[in-house]
Amino acid sequence: STKSEVSEVIEYLFTIFTPSIQSSTQQSLPFPPPYPIVFSDDKWPPYPYQSCFYYSSTFQKQITRFGLTLLRANARILRYCQAVRATYTSSTHAVVPVIVMLVTAFLLLSLQASHAAALGLQYVFENPDSAGPSTHRIPTVHESAIQARRILNISSIATLSTVFPGHTSSAFENRPDNVEGAPVGLMDYYASCGPQMHDPTILAIGIATSFKNARAGSNVTLSLRYHPPADHPPADDIYTYSPANLPRFSLVGHIERLTPAEIEEGDVHSCFLKAHPDAKAWTPGNKIHESWWARLVVENIYWIGGFGDRAYIGWIPVTEWRTVTEQEVTDARLVGEQGW
Repeated sequence: STKSEVSEVIEYLFTIFTPSIQSSTQQSLPFPPPYPIVFSDDKWPPYPYQSCFYYSSTFQKQITRFGLTLLRANARILRYCQAVRATYTSSTHAVVPVIVMLVTAFLLLSLQASHAAALGLQYVFENPDSAGPSTHRIPTVHESAIQARRILNISSIATLSTVFPGHTSSAFENRPDNVEGAPVGLMDYYASCGPQMHDPTILAIGIATSFKNARAGSNVTLSLRYHPPADHPPADDIYTYSPANLPRFSLVGHIERLTPAEIEEGDVHSCFLKAHPDAKAWTPGNKIHESWWARLVVENIYWIGGFGDRAYIGWIPVTEWRTVTEQEVTDARLVGEQGW
């Protein structure tokens, strides 16, 4: 199943079904002409919605979701096919396009399956069923929580994501009107400082977009991924240190200002500057920007430990996250670390 072969099959489907689609369109369906097939090198394999004959706002959303779902496990794809088919076969004019969509999906599914078989990695975005073919022991939720807390401790840079508010921005900011509700993820410093080590410490700066959005009521996520040490031992395959097989996770919560007592108790100033010496220029009381010490109060954790046949993928309860001990974090070792 090469790119050219799949393209030829989809083009052939177009030649078969386009006349009837156009005929139906002229009679009663208010849709534009067939959507062109364009397969660029940086967008392969193609999503099914790139091969659809027509679209409306609702249909396009369904197809987009379908395309994203295609990247998941086979069972999920089949369930989604059934759901889309049940939705759109209620109209007799929509039967043919849906059939073509499903045929295209299964062609692409075959391509995905052949690649997965070649790689020996059937579960990239989810865990196998309990009776699945995995030959690896998948870590428990608590073990995964320990790994996530270790990554939090040994890292100090992450992506802080917020959502632009709906009210009008100031003239100084000059924000476009059409970004209301759009998410924005920006690099930010953090540190694992006391007294609550499970809630990352952040140096909030008043002028920064992330903190303006948070003060306007935005939800907040802090996303991290594991980077093996540069001197990590060699691996016998290309997957051990593949970024797709390494842990990453997002912490969902809200920003909370630290009290003077908490700052003193956790020696936050020294702790943070140990991780980020350059941040000395914008700590609270500086002459450049208004800033304050804060924490991300973690409320939910979504974890992808690696490939689903060997790592846990899913939500980690916040109770598990908070009950991990510092000794467990210290003793844990991630792939590539000394002692792993």
